[in-house]
Amino acid sequence: MLNFALALLAAPGDLPPCPGINPDIRRPRGSNCLGIVPSACGADRARAFLRQPATPAVRARVRRVVGHDQIRWIKPGEAVIQDLRRERLNMQLDRRGRIAIVDCY
Repeated sequence: MLNFALALLAAPGDLPPCPGINPDIRRPRGSNCLGIVPSACGADRARAFLRQPATPAVRARVRRVVGHDQIRWIKPGEAVIQDLRRERLNMQLDRRGRIAIVDCY
């Protein structure tokens, strides 16, 4: 309830920070917890591939749709280095190898 009240008090276009990630960040509406909007890496276009298997053909189509090859395919439990790149597309896969999460970071 408190988080909802804080969200109402935030400046127009600002969202409350995400717990555990830079509590001072003022992020724009539509951005992820790091303040990056989906269009920065093509996540807005790549969301069309959610729930599809990450086959070589799908991966090639994702590259064409987003217009770059800065794509990180992340398997469940795989270690991910924390070098923030707003232009990099991250495709997180589920246990069945399907695209579960699409985000920029």
